[in-house]
This record gives sequence, C-alpha cells and structure tokens, in this order.
Amino acid sequence: IDTVIHFATDCTSTRCYDDPVESIENNVIAFIQFMKCIQSYKKIERFLHISTDEVYGDSNLVADEKGKIEDAVLLPGNPYAATKAACESYAHICCDLFAMPIIILRINNIYGPNQWDVKVIPRFIKLAKNMEKFTVQGSGKQLRSWLYVDDAAEGIQKAVES
Repeated sequence: IDTVIHFATDCTSTRCYDDPVESIENNVIAFIQFMKCIQSYKKIERFLHISTDEVYGDSNLVADEKGKIEDAVLLPGNPYAATKAACESYAHICCDLFAMPIIILRINNIYGPNQWDVKVIPRFIKLAKNMEKFTVQGSGKQLRSWLYVDDAAEGIQKAVES
C-alpha cells in the first residue's frame, strides 16, 4: 500500500452538536491515531485527506459576490467543521514532521443514489413525494453547493493520480 484516501469521520451534524466531546474523539483523536499508524508504516507515498468546504464557515453569498478561495482563513461554523479543520491542521504537521506528502480535498455536500435518507436531498424528496412539509433553516435564501457522487469520485481519482 502506497496511497491512503482518508474519508473516515462522523459527519452527523446533530450528533456533533449534541456531544462535541464524542465528536472530537471520533473525528480528531481517531485521525491522530490513524496518522501515527500511517507514519509508522513508512511506505505511504501519498495521503489524501477528505475534508469539507464547511471549514471556511457559512457562506453569505449574494448573486454577485465571489465564493471562498482555497487560502481563505478557516472559520468553521459548526462542531463537525471544527473537527475537520483540526484534522487538516494535524495533517499539515504530519506532512512537515514526517515528510509525508498530503493532499487535502475540501469537498462540497455529496449527493447521489442510495444516500441515507437523513441527508437533505433524499429527505426533501421523500417529504415532497408524501406531500409533507419540510423545514428550511434561516431565511431560505442561503446558497449551498452540491456535488454528484460520480463527480466527487472522479475528482478524488484525479487527485490521487496527480
């Protein structure tokens, strides 16, 4: 094994809010332990860490405003995003300490077939099919980006091969 793609995380936002300590244990502490294992293996040539665009914080875009840029300051707006930002920081430390090449991908919300019905797109589709009301947080004018699962997989593959 010479390449690792790290997806593991508890991304259930309600659980991250309800028990932030467990969220830190599951996302940050487990990541640090995993990185220690990777480092001791000493054969990894490429480490890809899947993060989230949520590390930038909430977007308050209006129609003519520009989006976040890659080197923008990280201002996570929720406990899940805070754990991902912490993992990114630790990944950079490992890169420096162990000369391990690390690629971090900050991927948008992924959607596609067989997605859990607790996620917003399948949940809204299910509610709409049943003619039920659904709740939109905030004013309803917020923008959110979505990435189809096949496009995400293609992007990850290109990052591995780069």
